[in-house]
Amino acid sequence: MTLRGGWLRVALAAVLFAAAAWFVGLAGYFAGVALGFVQSSQTVAAVLLTPAVLACAVPTLDGGLALIGRRDGAERWTRIFVEAAAALIFAAFATVLTVAFWPGVAALALAAALGFVGGFLRWRPAELPAPAGVPLLLLLFDERPGAGRAPRPVDREMWFDDEAA
Repeated sequence: MTLRGGWLRVALAAVLFAAAAWFVGLAGYFAGVALGFVQSSQTVAAVLLTPAVLACAVPTLDGGLALIGRRDGAERWTRIFVEAAAALIFAAFATVLTVAFWPGVAALALAAALGFVGGFLRWRPAELPAPAGVPLLLLLFDERPGAGRAPRPVDREMWFDDEAA
């Protein structure tokens, strides 16, 4: 079956929804530690981890919704890729604190791969309007021809303290 419609699309969406639920549950645990309901020695880390773990649920939830819904353009998949890649870096480093992040790391890697492939397959550069053809940021890196390549003489003499005396 194709990814356009069928059981594979639903199965991938189910994995991404399960990962979002995993991250929400993990954030609930860290919120309980931060509020003092669960005794742990990592209360300071839990205060910082709670919003970050919730942010990890966003790309998996968005990826699942993009798979189920039919509104899945290149810009949405590119956003999913960027969000999932950033969350993947955080979750991979957070596995030092607890191994409970490992299922989420696998799902974020899946979301990042789906985002990259989905964005790449839907990217149509020929359909861009003419002014958006070249981003303005690339013009900042454009050098003038011959600038900085030819040696230039020193404008003034340099005096050193030992020669000046």
